[in-house]
Amino acid sequence: MAVLVPEGFALASLANDAERDVVRALLRGLSDAWLVLPSVGLHTADRDRELDVVLVHQQFGVIDLEVKAHRVVIERGEWCFGARRQRFDVPPPEQAKGNAYALRDLLRTHLSHLPHLRVNWAIALPNTERVDGALPPDVVADQLVLAPDLDDLTGAIEVIGTLGYTTYDLTADDVAWIVAVLRPDAEFVLDPTPAWPGPGRCSTTCATPRSASSPSSTSTPAWWPPATPAPARPAWPCAGPATPSPARSGCCSPVTTSHSPSAWPPSSNPTTPSRSVRSCAGRSPVPACPSWPRRRPATPPPSSLGGPPPCPPTWPPTGIR
Repeated sequence: MAVLVPEGFALASLANDAERDVVRALLRGLSDAWLVLPSVGLHTADRDRELDVVLVHQQFGVIDLEVKAHRVVIERGEWCFGARRQRFDVPPPEQAKGNAYALRDLLRTHLSHLPHLRVNWAIALPNTERVDGALPPDVVADQLVLAPDLDDLTGAIEVIGTLGYTTYDLTADDVAWIVAVLRPDAEFVLDPTPAWPGPGRCSTTCATPRSASSPSSTSTPAWWPPATPAPARPAWPCAGPATPSPARSGCCSPVTTSHSPSAWPPSSNPTTPSRSVRSCAGRSPVPACPSWPRRRPATPPPSSLGGPPPCPPTWPPTGIR
């Protein structure tokens, strides 16, 4: 029985039943000298690829096996599938050949001691009983694994491993290195100090402030806290509760709330504070802009330092004289 790599690979994660049937047949029909790697992803300069099954053997080398579950037919040399005989975007031989070459280049790059490593390819058609007619010149019959071959895969796969190339044996270490490239191990080391401030970290109840001497302060982003605190909203009018803003001490600012009147200028509320007025371009005094500011500006305006807001470029607004 062949060896599945990794051992606990979930066959249920494969794309379709045809791929699962082929992998099960490979595991059942090949000896334990064969390694079976389902669903191998490759990122190349031109595109992302997924190899359905990669087989590795010391004597027969590396094989890329692409699985096609469709009902396949060849018309005038073009590969089609389905009852409507739609053309493949990428013909199966071209796909298998491109994936095999990409895998070959990847292994040669990582394993410089195998500069002449070859990767053979084949197409598995588990729902096809036989092929009637002639095949295009870019594929031979030995490169097709049909439904009857699934009952005795050893001979078919060994022929693919020696097809068209002079092979040389791989060592056990070579096989281990190939597997290490395709199924690597990596550990993601967590930062002991979470990113600060994170979602939900800022609240009215503040945690212990960080000090500059704290060891964890070295992981704080350089842009935080900002060099200049964000400007506060003017006391009047406001658009609801003010939002908490980060404080320079590394904690949160208290949440303050003020409310805007229902209308401006007020007409019947004697307790409402009066708005300041100013004269613009020699015109008569008019109320300062009642809608300023609804949102906090990116740059604090001069009025945040006290006094009425500046006049807009065109004053007074339409309808006010």
